[in-house]
Amino acid sequence: MAPDTTAFVPFCTAVAAHAADNPEGIAFQVDDRAMNWQTLHERVGQVGQAVRQQGVAPGGRVAVIGLSSLAYIECYFGTIAARACVVPLPASASAVAPETMLLDCGAKLLSVDPDTGASIADMAARLASRGA
Repeated sequence: MAPDTTAFVPFCTAVAAHAADNPEGIAFQVDDRAMNWQTLHERVGQVGQAVRQQGVAPGGRVAVIGLSSLAYIECYFGTIAARACVVPLPASASAVAPETMLLDCGAKLLSVDPDTGASIADMAARLASRGA
């Protein structure tokens, strides 16, 4: 009997397998920056651990605001590794729109790519100062 090649493979298991089989192979490339499988595996684990340490339980929500970057990929997949739900918010909108979405989505944690700009960073600081 042939093995079942359609069986579900957890995301973290797939990344770990690629890291073991081809650690220096390119996992993602954004513009002129690249990340290999080993680095992706390590950073996804670090972000996942940080998400859990911040008290986000499996099924909890983590909002992510960022541009197309390797940092965004790390945060997105690290949140998945923590078994939390990713709530992607648009970095291209005015700060009012993501702030409204953030308050509405019930996220316990917000990850902000520092390259998104001052208005998004100001919004995150404003929310943090209010205890949100």
